[in-house]
Amino acid sequence: MQEFNSDFHIHGPRSIGVSKNMDLPHMVHGAHQKGLQLVATGDCFQPDWLKHLKENLVPVKGGGFMHGDVHFILQTEVEDEESVHEILLFPGFDVLEAIKKRFKPASTNIDHEWGGRPRVNLSPE
Repeated sequence: MQEFNSDFHIHGPRSIGVSKNMDLPHMVHGAHQKGLQLVATGDCFQPDWLKHLKENLVPVKGGGFMHGDVHFILQTEVEDEESVHEILLFPGFDVLEAIKKRFKPASTNIDHEWGGRPRVNLSPE
C-alpha cells in the first residue's frame, strides 16, 4: 500500500480568515514546505473555488487528482443540525455535485460567496 503525508482539513480562499492568495499553486508550494504529498482541497462546495478546482486539477488513474507533483482529494466541511462539523471527502466531481444537490434544500448558504463551512440542516446520519 502506498503511504502519503497528508493534510485533510484545510479551507479554501473563500473562507473567512484564509489568505486570498490561496490557490492550487500556493497549496503545492505549501505542501512542499510541509513535506506533504496529499492535500485536501477544502471548501469544494463554494462555487468560485469549485470552478477553479475543475479548471486546474488533473484526474489521476485510480483516483484523486494532481496539480504539479502533489496529489489532491476533493474535500469540504459542513456543519450539521447539531452543530457538529463534518469533513466530507469525494472521489470525483460527479459525486461531489450529486451530494451538493441533495444538501442544497437543507442549506441557506451552500452557494454563498463566503462558503467556508456551509450549514446543512440535516442530522449527522
